[in-house]
Amino acid sequence: MARIRCNNSRRDSALRLPISIGIALGLTILSSHLWAGELDRSVELSDFGLTLQMPAGARAAAMAGSYTSSGNDAISLVYNPAGLARIRRPEATLGIHQETTEAANSFYGNRSALDNRNGAADVIALAFPVPVYRGSFVAAIGMFRQYSGYLDMFYSGFNPAEGTDDRYLLQQSGSLYGYTAGIGVDLSSALSGGISLMIIDGQMNKLTQWDHTAAGPPMRTEFLTDDVTLDFDGYVARAGIQIFPHPIVQFGAAFTSPTLFQVSGNGVTEEVGISDNALDTFRRTEGEIDTDYLLPFRFDVGATVYPIEPLQIVAELGYSDWTEAAIDQRRFRTRLLDTVFSEVLDLRFAAEWSLQSLPVRVRAGFARRPNPLRFVQTDRIDFDRLVKADDGAGGRREWGVGIGGLVGGVLSIDVAMTYTSESRTTATFSNDRSYTRYLLTTTYRP
Repeated sequence: MARIRCNNSRRDSALRLPISIGIALGLTILSSHLWAGELDRSVELSDFGLTLQMPAGARAAAMAGSYTSSGNDAISLVYNPAGLARIRRPEATLGIHQETTEAANSFYGNRSALDNRNGAADVIALAFPVPVYRGSFVAAIGMFRQYSGYLDMFYSGFNPAEGTDDRYLLQQSGSLYGYTAGIGVDLSSALSGGISLMIIDGQMNKLTQWDHTAAGPPMRTEFLTDDVTLDFDGYVARAGIQIFPHPIVQFGAAFTSPTLFQVSGNGVTEEVGISDNALDTFRRTEGEIDTDYLLPFRFDVGATVYPIEPLQIVAELGYSDWTEAAIDQRRFRTRLLDTVFSEVLDLRFAAEWSLQSLPVRVRAGFARRPNPLRFVQTDRIDFDRLVKADDGAGGRREWGVGIGGLVGGVLSIDVAMTYTSESRTTATFSNDRSYTRYLLTTTYRP
């Protein structure tokens, strides 16, 4: 995305090859083109935060997103809209959060680190139970922060593979918000269903700077600056059910459709070359950006049990086939047709305890979320270098804790802290990231 360029000539020449050469040669040229010109763009989905959805609401965040079977408020719009059917009074929800992202890199043994802090509205939602003859019918609307584009990355050091001194800096900001409407209904005394539709909108700004110096002779230094502004417009739908076969157990399932983003914007690239015994060079390129991003579907299932009255325990899992992810209708495979993205299975666990003497609940959760992108760009100055990464502990791990209380019988206040960490390593490059979030959510139920 950051580089404004066109690489269509090789594809056009492949189309002009005599048919007698055969399909195999065409596939070789096509896969080589994807590797050299398009494959590196797969990291955009991770950079923009599209592979890690933000937690919504303090209670759900403290439970590490274990809300498919346990959700029973307006936050259910973005987890399982069937949970809306359990709302008995009108409610208005407002939430905010503060987030710190830390990134540490090692480039050929040279370590560096940056951090980023930001805060924003987390959720604004309204739910309205509609009187019906029996059962429940609830309509809800809301605005949720879905994806965070805040990211700072820096590395520098000597690259022995190229014989150059490299420096790379990425500064990115922006968020994507989802504007959602949905309904939840009781389909029977033991079954609830719901659907929701989300329109996603937001903006991101991305500044990339890098330079590298070749020792020569002659010695040559190249500087590049990319400044890109992007507008995101997307949509996604959800449908779900909750089942109550027994007072001490309930189940939930939710399906999230593929998410399509239409991304437009503009960018400016400036390149400067300084060389011994030669003229300096300067080139400035401006261009319009029009790109489609496709995120795959998700399927979540879970169960909530009440072994004793004040305690609930939740276990859930989610599945998504990230090999279906695409940019401009292109999926990503290496020269050997190995998939760059993988199928992922999320595991989530949570517990919530209601104090007997006070209107207070304490809760905690844990989630293991594998990174769907199997490769990393070990050298972002050399845009063609993707290497399969070792996820170490098995991908992202998220811990959450929180507490909630009821004031005056009408106002609930929930606070939570979550910590997410991940580590990705290759022979020449490593990247460690952590996200610490503090959330505050209030809900008024007259």
